[in-house]
Amino acid sequence: SSNRFMMRLTITGPRSVGKSAVAETLARMFKVDYISPGLLYQRPSNNGNGAPYSRVNLIYENNRIGFVLDLPGELINSREYPGASSRLMLNAKQNSVVVGLLPSGAPKRAIDFLCRKEAQKPKFRGAPRKDILAKIVEDYDGLPSLLKDFCNIVVYVIDKSPDEIAEEIVCRYHGKSQKDKQNA
Repeated sequence: SSNRFMMRLTITGPRSVGKSAVAETLARMFKVDYISPGLLYQRPSNNGNGAPYSRVNLIYENNRIGFVLDLPGELINSREYPGASSRLMLNAKQNSVVVGLLPSGAPKRAIDFLCRKEAQKPKFRGAPRKDILAKIVEDYDGLPSLLKDFCNIVVYVIDKSPDEIAEEIVCRYHGKSQKDKQNA
């Protein structure tokens, strides 16, 4: 179908918000490639932590077919590599529709949601809640406002299934493209 060549979505947001499940659902719906974060971090490279940035930029610059890219929020909100984050954000905006997933518009509710999700992951199993909370608060700081500025579409995910979130994205995408056509 023509969707395969047209649909290019970047799904981003904080860890544990449900990006992968939503991105996989959208890729199936549109019959396009799903690009997972694991792919971005594979194979050690001699350019250290810059490797994921290089790989994402190559996907945007060279991939001419449709895809749904599951982009970790830490790559666009990097304090360590701000220049690489900026270039990545520009590339994402120019080469895809960027969708930000946030738990909730209410910060406390959002952080509680992410803490519960992170606590279920093997990496944090048994860790004190205060340690998980400190990491979430540090990572989440500034991300909601960044996503609201950066993304074409922002969706709040609490109390929604991946299918419901995907449907909302599709409806808002089509609504947005209709508005763009009317304004042209």
